[in-house]
Parts: sequence; C-alpha cells; structure tokens
Amino acid sequence: MAAVLFVAATHKSLWEDEICTYMYATEPGAAEWLRWMRNDAHPPVYTEVTRASIAVFGRSELAIRLPHVLAMLIAFPMVVRLGRHLPDRRSRLLLPWLFALS
Repeated sequence: MAAVLFVAATHKSLWEDEICTYMYATEPGAAEWLRWMRNDAHPPVYTEVTRASIAVFGRSELAIRLPHVLAMLIAFPMVVRLGRHLPDRRSRLLLPWLFALS
C-alpha cells in the first residue's frame, strides 16, 4: 500500500485542488488566508497540516501530497477491516484495492 501511494504521489503533476491547497498553505498574510478559508469547502485543518508538511519537507509535490498519503495509510487498515463484513469473498478482496487506487 505504501509503495502504491508513494508512486502515485511522485509520478503525477499537481491537480487543481492540490494547487489551491498549496496556495492556501503558503499564503503569508492572515487576512488573505481567512478570506480564502471562508470561500473554501475544505476544513482548515487539512490546509494547516499541509502548511506544516511544506515547512518541514520543502515546496515539493510530495510535501503537498504527504498529508493525503498519511491519511490513506491510516485509513487503509480500517477499510480492510470493514471489508471483512462484506458478504462475498470477491468484494472483500476488491474493496481495499479500490480504496488504494482511488
């Protein structure tokens, strides 16, 4: 799972929502940041975690995607566990793959 996420995080250029997150996370002025947050559909915690990731790892695509990658790694075991409750074996095997590739 970690290898799949690492490859996905480092082999695609940034998408529009990732560029917006980058802009919000690197905005130096509090007034501008607050204006953007009022108009954004995403919770500010994600932006702040991304800001910390950029501060620690630099302004790279991987640093911008790292919060998402970590969230996926944390959620993956939960998805596998939930998948165990599905009625058929094929669905139980397919669910983690669909989650990992989404």
